[in-house]
Amino acid sequence: MHDEDTLIWLPGLVCDEAVWAGVRAHWSAPGRVVTYPDARSIDAMAQRVVEAAAGRPVWLIGHSMGGRVAIEAARQLGPALRGLVLASTGHQPLADGEAGEREREGRAKLVALARSEGMHAMGRQWVQGMVRPENLGTPIEDAIVDMIARHTSATFEGHVQALLGRPDATATLAALAAPVLLLCGAQDSWSPPERHAAISRVVQRGQLQIIEGAGHMLPMEQPRIMARAIQSWMQRTVDSEAR
Repeated sequence: MHDEDTLIWLPGLVCDEAVWAGVRAHWSAPGRVVTYPDARSIDAMAQRVVEAAAGRPVWLIGHSMGGRVAIEAARQLGPALRGLVLASTGHQPLADGEAGEREREGRAKLVALARSEGMHAMGRQWVQGMVRPENLGTPIEDAIVDMIARHTSATFEGHVQALLGRPDATATLAALAAPVLLLCGAQDSWSPPERHAAISRVVQRGQLQIIEGAGHMLPMEQPRIMARAIQSWMQRTVDSEAR
């Protein structure tokens, strides 16, 4: 990174600084985490990011829903974007037909559970498909559930609304001049490797890395490997631009 650059970390659905804590600790990474607890659209979340960038050259690192926010923020930032890291995410809108309805129904059930039994109960159910099976019943699962439980059901509902209304980011990704690093847990069943491979075929300057031993919550499951992947990619990017 150049001295004038800023680094912004973007968490996903009802996540906060804790999702990036391990990655940043392994790297002693600079920058700040931007959250959006009361936002109800990807666009509104992205506007928070643009405000945080404050006109400086910026690197964006987004996980899950935060990856979608990062893509939209990249569109709004234009040439101020230095690089984009997208982890455990996607770029397509809500599917048409039966697939879209299944997603709507599944998310609505989780919102109803959060309202009736609380965010801790919802998080304990939600996390079952979010980590590799070997990480269930471990401190990793507990840390994820505790993070989710710090949010209200109203925040959760707003984030779900944002995801259901997510834009098609294909054109934005195709137009990006900045380099893109795609990271995905090999055991991610929610945003699987093939989804990230599809993004890599859309962007102009993309690199894809699949990380073993992780599901969807990659930053908390393999923080050391993820930190090294981002740091080395950023250094290669800066070095290549200096030649």
